[in-house]
Amino acid sequence: MTQHPSHYPPALPTQKKSSALKIVLIILGCLFGLTICCCGGVFIYFATGPEGGVRTANNMDQYATDYINDKGLLEPGENLVAYYDVTLTFSSEEAAILTDKRLIYHAPAGDTVIKLGEVTNIQHHEESFIGDVIQVSDSNGQFMVIEIAPLNEGKVFLNALEQQAELNGYQPQP
Repeated sequence: MTQHPSHYPPALPTQKKSSALKIVLIILGCLFGLTICCCGGVFIYFATGPEGGVRTANNMDQYATDYINDKGLLEPGENLVAYYDVTLTFSSEEAAILTDKRLIYHAPAGDTVIKLGEVTNIQHHEESFIGDVIQVSDSNGQFMVIEIAPLNEGKVFLNALEQQAELNGYQPQP
């Protein structure tokens, strides 16, 4: 006896749903994998690059020393004391540079320079998201603000600045 075609169970539409689900899962898996690879790449980039943070003359990174020399940022006879590269890519395009004679804020818009012998005031405070904020003014009315990101040893720069300014005649206010 042959069965009538109407007795066969209807075809299940799950094949279409499961193939669409597979495509969605594959796309999501690829996006997740790509995200993990990008995060790993960023980690490797920053882990293998320069250390960052405040550097002193005895532990300068070569890229920074080369940049300072290539741009002629130091005057003859001037010695580097402390350095902080503001950029995330360590390009030195924006940096705070302390020498034994001057405080220099090097930026694409131009350099701001305060001679340490003319410093009249140094103030410091910390802000939770900005980090160490150092404010310096001189006898000519010039004012400079240096922001050093959290966990970048801003106190090292501050201590070096205060010491060098005092060696150049600065009298801290009580």
